[in-house]
Amino acid sequence: MGATKDKYETINKKFNELSLPFMCYDIVMKAIFIDEVNILAKMISDVTGIDYKLLEDNVILETNELPVSIKNEKSKRCDFILKIDKNNILNLEINTSYYPELVIKNLSYLFNIYSRTAKKGEDYNKNILLRQLNLNCYGDNLDKPLSKYTLLEEETHMLYSKSIAIFDLNVVKCNDVYYNLGNKEEIPNYIRWGALLYNREFEKIPETAKGIMTDKEIEIIMDKIDKLTDDSLFMSDLETIEMYEKEQKAI
Repeated sequence: MGATKDKYETINKKFNELSLPFMCYDIVMKAIFIDEVNILAKMISDVTGIDYKLLEDNVILETNELPVSIKNEKSKRCDFILKIDKNNILNLEINTSYYPELVIKNLSYLFNIYSRTAKKGEDYNKNILLRQLNLNCYGDNLDKPLSKYTLLEEETHMLYSKSIAIFDLNVVKCNDVYYNLGNKEEIPNYIRWGALLYNREFEKIPETAKGIMTDKEIEIIMDKIDKLTDDSLFMSDLETIEMYEKEQKAI
């Protein structure tokens, strides 16, 4: 972590020029976590409750290209697919902004992945556990920083199927909770992860990550962010994506 105070100020300025949390762009998340699946496993475990040891020992980061099922349909590219074992799959989506079709799009990813678990001529897999973790970088009408959704009967709330679970982590609300609570020791880990992903101030990342990462892991993350922000081509690509998202939101 060789960044100087001047470098911190430069990075912070760049973070603030990008109106969305730096680490919540999918290309940034992939660049940081693609070779650090153990750190990614910690975040998933703290947010979803999946056993960390199970994740650490078994998780495989699969291709994020879903099969095209309709002629002339554009390729369906979700963000992360993590295969824990043959019956346990997690789809991680990074949602930088809200638009009316967002939920439908994410559900289409989820059920497309589910359909891939059944091979032709075979019964559907009754033991499948399919989870989707949405990292939402926008405000919503819910007061909860973390929400879990399952398939329930409307009146009795009886669980219809244990196969599907969706987790929404609102990093904006996580950041608010983190900085409004005086006693940082009482903050749940999933709040820390949300605040970490939202953070735009480079020098505050180690403080936020303390307790959810080891010192070595923090150093790895800081070095990766340092290199990314030094890469002018990468930052230019990031700004182009951010501009495109603003245009799409305006439309």
